[in-house]
Amino acid sequence: DRHREILLDCEDIPRLREALRLGGGIRTYVAVGPIDEGTLLLAGGDLDLEALGILGLADGDELDRALGAVVQEALASLADDRKNPRLFVRPLWLRYELERTRCQRC
Repeated sequence: DRHREILLDCEDIPRLREALRLGGGIRTYVAVGPIDEGTLLLAGGDLDLEALGILGLADGDELDRALGAVVQEALASLADDRKNPRLFVRPLWLRYELERTRCQRC
């Protein structure tokens, strides 16, 4: 598995937006609810980027930092809907596990 699925309380969305903004747009600067500091937000789940013109991303695909503003807009839409979103993330510890696994195959 290259990502984890989490359910975020809609009350935490404003804090997540701020944590992502401080972390460069797609990585959290601080922990928010079930999301650890340094976690990378990924495409998919309830994060509807297609509605904002971003096409071709599959669930769990990495987002480019240039999409930070689009991610903010998508999260704002989720907050407006008062919906607890299902998001795909990659915590730092999972990234290290993936790198370690790749090195072991070499």
